[in-house]
Amino acid sequence: MAMVTTVIVNDTAHALNMKVGNQRYFVDFATVDKGAKYTMQVDYNTTYQEFLMGVDTKGKRLIVSSDECCDYKCIIIKEVDGEFDVEKEPRRQFSDDNAEETPAAVKKSKLRWRFWL
Repeated sequence: MAMVTTVIVNDTAHALNMKVGNQRYFVDFATVDKGAKYTMQVDYNTTYQEFLMGVDTKGKRLIVSSDECCDYKCIIIKEVDGEFDVEKEPRRQFSDDNAEETPAAVKKSKLRWRFWL
């Protein structure tokens, strides 16, 4: 299994009642209290899921997908003027130094394509 851990941080003024499901149907998953963190594990190989974090004062739903949980190690949920504001910290960050090395590495590798008929 290829499990990854994602931390959900609740920096809002109230608890977040997380639900899991899809566009039409959600069930209770977890409650993240105000100022608390929730650590969840997601498997890269499982079926796509959505996590409904809540609804802001303007009626906009905040949904975080399982794909986002795989891409980001930390998701911080805040509120600005009654609307959700989300910050996401990626799992990897590449520096400019690595950008110059990548093309050379690609040039050295030779790809062979074979077509089977």
